[in-house]
Amino acid sequence: MLSSTRRALSFGAATAAAAFCFLADATAAEVVRDTFHQDHRATPKIQFEPSTRISGLSGEPLARAFLAEHASEYGLAKSLVGLQPAEVRESLLGTHYTFRQEIGGIEVENARIIVSISRQDGHVYRVFNDIYPTKQEAALERSSAISEEAAYDAAWNRLRPHGPLLADPSARLVWVPEGDSFRLTWIVGLELDAPYGGWEVRVDARDGRVLDTRDTRLYRLRSDLTDAPLATRIDAYSGPVSDRRAAFATRAATEARLEAELSRAPGSRAAGTGVVFDPDPRATLLNDNLQDTSPPSSFTAAYFTRNLLDISFNGSAYSLTGPWVNIINWDTPNTAPSTTTDGNWTGTRGVNSFNDAMTYFQIDQSQRYMQSLGFVGATGIQDGPIGTDTDGVQGDDNSFYQPASNRLSFGHGCVDDSEDTDVMLHEYGHAINHDINSSWTGGDTGAMGEGFGDYWAGSYSFSTPNGPIYHPEWVFTWDGHGTGNQCWGGRIMNAFGAQYVHTTTYGAHVGIPGGFQSDELWSTPLFQSLLELDGLGYPREDVDTVILESQFGLGSGLKMRDMANAIIATASALFPGQPHADVFTQKFLVHNIVDIPTVVLAALEPTVTSGGGNGAADPGETVELDVEVTNDGTLGATAVSATLTSTTPGVVINQGASAYPNLPIGASGTNLTPYSITVPSGHTCGDPVALVLNVLFDDGDPSSTVLNLSLPVGVPVGAQASVSPGLSIPDNNSTGVTSTLVVSGTGGTVSSNLNVDINLTHTWIGDLIVRLTSPNGTVVTLHNRTGSNAHDIIGNYPLTLTPAQPLSAFIGGPLDGTWTMFVSDNAGQDLGTLNSWGINDVSGWDCDLLTTDAPGVTLAPASFSLDAASPNPFGASTAIRFAVPGPGADVSLEVFDIAGRHVRTLTDGFLPAGGHAATWDGRDEAGRRASAGIYFYRLESREYSATRKVVLLN
Repeated sequence: MLSSTRRALSFGAATAAAAFCFLADATAAEVVRDTFHQDHRATPKIQFEPSTRISGLSGEPLARAFLAEHASEYGLAKSLVGLQPAEVRESLLGTHYTFRQEIGGIEVENARIIVSISRQDGHVYRVFNDIYPTKQEAALERSSAISEEAAYDAAWNRLRPHGPLLADPSARLVWVPEGDSFRLTWIVGLELDAPYGGWEVRVDARDGRVLDTRDTRLYRLRSDLTDAPLATRIDAYSGPVSDRRAAFATRAATEARLEAELSRAPGSRAAGTGVVFDPDPRATLLNDNLQDTSPPSSFTAAYFTRNLLDISFNGSAYSLTGPWVNIINWDTPNTAPSTTTDGNWTGTRGVNSFNDAMTYFQIDQSQRYMQSLGFVGATGIQDGPIGTDTDGVQGDDNSFYQPASNRLSFGHGCVDDSEDTDVMLHEYGHAINHDINSSWTGGDTGAMGEGFGDYWAGSYSFSTPNGPIYHPEWVFTWDGHGTGNQCWGGRIMNAFGAQYVHTTTYGAHVGIPGGFQSDELWSTPLFQSLLELDGLGYPREDVDTVILESQFGLGSGLKMRDMANAIIATASALFPGQPHADVFTQKFLVHNIVDIPTVVLAALEPTVTSGGGNGAADPGETVELDVEVTNDGTLGATAVSATLTSTTPGVVINQGASAYPNLPIGASGTNLTPYSITVPSGHTCGDPVALVLNVLFDDGDPSSTVLNLSLPVGVPVGAQASVSPGLSIPDNNSTGVTSTLVVSGTGGTVSSNLNVDINLTHTWIGDLIVRLTSPNGTVVTLHNRTGSNAHDIIGNYPLTLTPAQPLSAFIGGPLDGTWTMFVSDNAGQDLGTLNSWGINDVSGWDCDLLTTDAPGVTLAPASFSLDAASPNPFGASTAIRFAVPGPGADVSLEVFDIAGRHVRTLTDGFLPAGGHAATWDGRDEAGRRASAGIYFYRLESREYSATRKVVLLN
């Protein structure tokens, strides 16, 4: 057979735990590796320290030259057509040049490629790529798109608004990737009071259909509101709908008034004070029992007076509008921000002026803290005031950040959210994410955004006097947790049992195995790294700097493994030679978030090298075997050896030990000493022998891998042929290439068992057409320009690949003759090779069966015999075994129905002396399923005829 089955080591939960035990000392340099897109693109996603031959350039010219040099890797044209400069951003380590992808002048949603250039020495140290290779520019036009006003109308009609707009509306026309194609789409943003939500409505720009509706607000916790189906939230209302144009005009006037209120003349800044919790009363008082309903006197010792910096003074009143946070009324209920005549906010919990002062102080302080880390000016994060409502969310016990308008809203209900520093800094954490990375969406960003917000809050709380001793693992210490009548349970940052699965997508607030939340899976390694480094004498500022800096130069669709690699690489760059990167590595390893370097061995099925008279292992024969082993892992293996055993009864292992060559990453090797086994004489023809290969190797420590193998017994009846033409496929040439394969000697017809192996390498399979033609001229298209820029067609139709047309069209036609494979490339730029292909249509097995009457003496069968079919009755298939005496004979084995009509010929021709077997799959000569009932099979030659009965079930 052309392609052999591989048996690979796969780590289950227990094995993964064991792997961590012997690789727990993995270093940062061992785990940080480039990542690739796992969708149809298969292009690089994040590259760390990519290679380049460019010299003498800097800045954007260097970024462009680098992209041109590596254009083929990303599916770009060398001219970089379709890429437009989007943003230049500074950070502590580098300058990040962002290019957005456009088709016909319209951007592709979130499609960005970012080249990060070191500030220290000017080299390209990281590339993030989320563009979509396409050759469809000419087919994608905007001429038939509906207008922006029509898109607004479609979104408005879907949402049925009946309350005011809470922020300016927005609409943008984009191409939205859908598999390997694109849909022209209007994305409409409407921040509404009723139905309540930060709505994003996607409208098909061709016909005005609403494609999708979502609430984009990032809520602190799940609630009845957030868990309710969006259709329920929207369709629950059936009353009058507000006039859209009037609502837009009212919103514009409101926004203008708000901007006017926030505008300040030079010299209007002032200093004030505010009574606040810092961070919260439970932590200050070390009191788990403190409740929202506790008497006011219980909180007296928890109040502090803090400076409120750079507030506004208009000559008569002080207001909490500053350079980094503005307390405004933008969300419902309609509560005006507090002001004072002396610049001092003295209210305590229970009055909204206390919430205003708390919020201003904590967010302003958090911003100034980031500036102290170096994120100021050109490297600033959230460099400007964020609008914040301390009495919003319609009074519910929740809070949220709204990315579209860059605003915060804190609810009341149970403990007011603005009373808990953790809540405010958690929500501000979302604003930090989205300011650094405006494409913070997709992948695991839901869970990571929540986890980072929890970490950002926990880091500050840890820095306060009681932080290290009062439940440092808690987040929302006052708003959640505690004893007695909790508002809600809060979250933790010591979820050590939470385990990451790279193929899972982690959204916000999602329950995961072990009773944890997805948010905690991300916050735990971040916070535990802080605790570890603090214990080693390194300041909190180091850890926060690493985590903030690591987010620069990245885009959409990030997985936890991507972000963890970026954090580790950033720690290595900021603190070379210090333990920061290795501490992060170890904490991520606890949760399987980073990919541990491992040897992953696989084996091709055994090959008979000698001893099989027919080239195969037969019952009673002793054969020698080769077993090729490959290393598909991320770590090389040395000192490789193996021991072969069998779990099949009666199999004798004559030579079961062999050394192997060393196996670097991606390498393969064959046993240096042939294995030798004896198949028992009574073994059933066609039943494989089960073998077990125990491979020992060194990957830094002695290790082993167990690989399960299968050795076919006998020669397949039917076709099993392959060729390796190695034909280059001409680029953009519909004439293509053809390869032929001749099948002979089977005397049979194509059955439903037909399958086709193919090994075709090409850098853009969306260009390819692949067809197979049978000996009688029947043509089936196997591949028809699907897959876009995915690489290579390697596998088996239909076992691992799905043919464009069914192979059943071949059934009933001749198996013997010339089969033809055709491949053509129908677009420019990409090249490939038809390496090999093959035909398989196996209906049974032939064996050189030998009987023995004395040790070491073998005899051919003395006479013809026909065995009972097994199983009988049968459903899918049944095996029919028979014997032919020496020196062989012309025989036929046929199936007849109960009326004597011919149904199927299983064997017809000369067979050598020995035992043989054929398989009937319950189908007639045309490949149709026969009806259930009684059938007869007859073995016939010149000297012998025998008939037996078999029952076919439904």
